[in-house]
Amino acid sequence: MAEDQLQPEVEMAAGGEVEAPEVQAEVAGKSYSEGEVQDLLKALKSEREARKAGEKSLKDKSSQLEQLKGIDPEQYAKLQAESAKRAELEAELGAKVESIEKSYADQLATAKAQQDAATTQVKHLQLQWAFEKEFATAGGRPGEFTELAFSKLRDQIKLEDDGNVAVVDKSGAYVVDDKGGRVNPSEWLQQFKSHSLLGYTFQAERGAGSGHLGNSGASLAQGADMHSLSTAELFAQAFGKKLP
Repeated sequence: MAEDQLQPEVEMAAGGEVEAPEVQAEVAGKSYSEGEVQDLLKALKSEREARKAGEKSLKDKSSQLEQLKGIDPEQYAKLQAESAKRAELEAELGAKVESIEKSYADQLATAKAQQDAATTQVKHLQLQWAFEKEFATAGGRPGEFTELAFSKLRDQIKLEDDGNVAVVDKSGAYVVDDKGGRVNPSEWLQQFKSHSLLGYTFQAERGAGSGHLGNSGASLAQGADMHSLSTAELFAQAFGKKLP
């Protein structure tokens, strides 16, 4: 019949998919190529898949509606209120935890700063104690005189890991002798006996049977002995000031 000639022969493949005929189809006097037929079949397949997806979505929505039919509106509102309250409590708890963590962090930072300051102070005292031992060996006077010498020479000494001091230059490098070895701190300190100010911080030297041998720079222009003066009096004499 004529209708049989107008429709392409379409066969169902395994799985329900539609296969295109291997020959060209003619509809109402118009012929379609194999590629055009394949495009039409793909469009038909996509449309079927979209319809199935829509049917599944509608079924899921219907199932959800059936589940909601048995819920009491008042009970639902109560659950919603409890959920909101729980969220509010969780937010408050989170804020408290954050505040506690910040406070702990601040306390930790303060404690660390105090610890660093204490460590610095301990190292300073260790350096001063090691310097006092070397200064005494070099003939330095104790008490305020040692403190004066330490304040003037602090930047030229360094505390070693063994608790002793070493002599360093401005760059922090060790000062060495002619043989390339590190200078002995007490021997290095003796050079300051002739210093215009630090010379007063050393004990007076005495020669064998020759009486008192004052250090150069250890007396005033008028001949007064500076070894009997206090630190305050030394400063007053060195800088030309009168004590009150």
